[in-house]
Amino acid sequence: NQTWSIDFMSDSLNTGRKIRAFNVIDDYNRECLGIEVDHSLPVQRVIKSLEQLIDWRGKPTQNAYIERFNRAARNEWLNLYTFDSIEHAQSLATQCIITNDLIVQLVEFHQESYLRLFKQRRFYF
Repeated sequence: NQTWSIDFMSDSLNTGRKIRAFNVIDDYNRECLGIEVDHSLPVQRVIKSLEQLIDWRGKPTQNAYIERFNRAARNEWLNLYTFDSIEHAQSLATQCIITNDLIVQLVEFHQESYLRLFKQRRFYF
């Protein structure tokens, strides 16, 4: 929780109307802390979102892992769906957060299992 990355993404509804997404991730564990979706995300809205996260998680610093997250969000959320409304986009964003967190946990579990197995084996040359 020492560094967070933040960034904006854009897409559009079925009607062609543009939407914006404001993404925040924790750089240490790659956890998505929030995705705020609306037609417009003025400064006051972004500040409010960050203040809510700070109240929830404490104050971080900013870093650059967000670009990697945005690529994954684009591939696993924005490119997979067409949205009928802001509520629909926000609902699918929430599902994306949950899915992404589960994938991160699964990868970490398998990495730990692999390392345990690797340490148990002895290699002779």
